[in-house]
Amino acid sequence: MRRNSDLHVLARAGFTLALLGTCACGDGAGPPAGERTGNITESQGSASEAEIDRDHGPGPTTIVLNRDGRAALGIEVAPVERRSRSAGFSLPGSVELRPGARRAAAAPLAGRLSLSAGLLDEVATGDVLFSVDAPALRETKASITDLDAELAAQDAWLREAAQLEQAHLEHEAALVALRERWERRLVELRELREAAGGQSEALATAETAMVETRARYAEAREAGADQHAAVAERRALRTGLAARREALLNGLAQVLDLAPESLVELDPAGRLVWQSLSRVDVRATAPGLVDDVEATDGAWVAAGDLVLGLRRSGELWVRAEALQSELPKIGTLAGAIVRPAEAQPSDPREARVELLPGLDADPHRRTAEVLARFTAGVPAWARPGLAVRVHGEVDEADEGFAIPSAAVRRDGLERGVWIEDPSLPARLVFVHVTVLAEQRGWIWIDDEKHHHDEDLAAPNEPAETPHEEPDFITATTRVVVRGAGRLLLATRGAGQAGGHFHADGTFHAEAD
Repeated sequence: MRRNSDLHVLARAGFTLALLGTCACGDGAGPPAGERTGNITESQGSASEAEIDRDHGPGPTTIVLNRDGRAALGIEVAPVERRSRSAGFSLPGSVELRPGARRAAAAPLAGRLSLSAGLLDEVATGDVLFSVDAPALRETKASITDLDAELAAQDAWLREAAQLEQAHLEHEAALVALRERWERRLVELRELREAAGGQSEALATAETAMVETRARYAEAREAGADQHAAVAERRALRTGLAARREALLNGLAQVLDLAPESLVELDPAGRLVWQSLSRVDVRATAPGLVDDVEATDGAWVAAGDLVLGLRRSGELWVRAEALQSELPKIGTLAGAIVRPAEAQPSDPREARVELLPGLDADPHRRTAEVLARFTAGVPAWARPGLAVRVHGEVDEADEGFAIPSAAVRRDGLERGVWIEDPSLPARLVFVHVTVLAEQRGWIWIDDEKHHHDEDLAAPNEPAETPHEEPDFITATTRVVVRGAGRLLLATRGAGQAGGHFHADGTFHAEAD
C-alpha cells in the first residue's frame, strides 16, 4: 500500500491541526512558524504528498509538547547543577558481617525450653534469651547437698578429734611425769640400799611400777599415732569432698555463665544462690539482634542444641572488588564513601569508610579484594548482603555542570540531553554533550558550547520568522531528567516505525 495515500494525507493533516491546537492552549505559547511538532512541520498553504513523505525521514532534534503531552510521556525537567567531582574510582561490593560478629546460644543442659527472646528482637548484655528446666540441674543440686552433708560430718569428726588429741596429749604428759617420778624414786631407793642396805622390797615395787608406766606411755603413744593417722585420713577425705563440691559449683557456674563465688552468696530470702536455682537461664553476652531461632518454645532440647543465633550490633564492613591496577590508589585516597548500589544522586544514604587491601586476589580476572571499614559507626541502612558501591576520592577537581545520569542518552556514537528552550518552554531541544566524568549517578559535562542537530528545512518555510535555538548549557538551563528515552523514541524512532506521536504523547502507527 502506498504511504502517500489519501487516507494518510487526511490523517496527517488532522494530526497537524490537533498538535497545533494542543500546543497553543497547553502552556500559553504556540510553536513559531516553521517549528516541528512531533514529526510534522507546519508550513503555509497546503502540503503536498511528497513533502509529507519527506517528513518521515530522519527524526528532528526538537519537539513541542504541551503540559498534557509531557504528562503522558512522563516528562520531568530539573535545572543543571554545579557540583564538585573527585578524580577517584568506584568499586562494586556488598555489606558483610565481620568475623566474630555472630553468636550462637545453645542449650547448656537437656530439658524443657522456654524462650524469652524472638526473631528480630534487640537484646542487651545480660538479657535472658531462654531458660531450660533441666533435670541435671536438680541432680547437681542434690549432689552438692550430699557433699555438704558429708563435709559437715567430717568437720564434726575433726572437731571431736581435736578434743581427743588434746586429751591424749594431756595423758601422755601425765605418763611422762609419772615415769620421771618413778625414775627419781628408783634413784633414791638405790642410794638407800647402798648406804644402809635393805630396801629390796621397795626397790622391786618401784621397778615394777616403772615398767608399767613405760608400757602405758608406749600404749598412749601408739594410740596417739593411730589418732593422728585417722585425723589425716579424715582431712584428706574432707579435701576430696570439698574439691568435688567446688568442681560441681564451678561447672554449675559455667553452665549459668556466672562467677563461682556468686553462687555461694545469700539471696534476699537468706538462702544460697545455688540452692534457689530452679531453671538454667541463658543470657546475652553482648548486645545484638536475634536473627535465627532454631527451637520451639516448650520443646525438649538436648545439651548442646542450637536455640538462637545472634548478630552483634555494628559488626559490619564492606567487601569490594577492585582492579589490581587500582590498588596503588588506595594509599593516596583523600577519602572514601559507601552508597547503596541503587541509590540515586539525591539519596542521602552514604557513609564514610576506610579502605584496606584484602587478602585475596584473582589472577585470571586481574581483580583484588578490598575491605572497607565504617569510620563513623555503621549506618542504619546497612544490612548484610546489601549491594553497594565504594567511591574512592583521590583529589578534588573544579566544579562543573552536573546532570543526573538518567538525563543523558546515546544518539548513535554521541551522547546528548534534552533541554528546555528558555524562550519557549513548550519546546524541547536535543543537545549533544561531551562527558567528562560519571560518579554516584551524576554525569559531568564540558561547559563549552554544545551544538544540537540542525533542523531539516521545510519548503515554503517563511524566512522572515527565524527561531534561534539554544546551543549553550548554562546554570539556568533546565534538562529533561525523566522521559528522555521516550523523547528520543518519539523523534528518532517514530518515522522508522511507520507512525507518529501526537502532542499528548500517544503514538499512531501507520500501515504500509
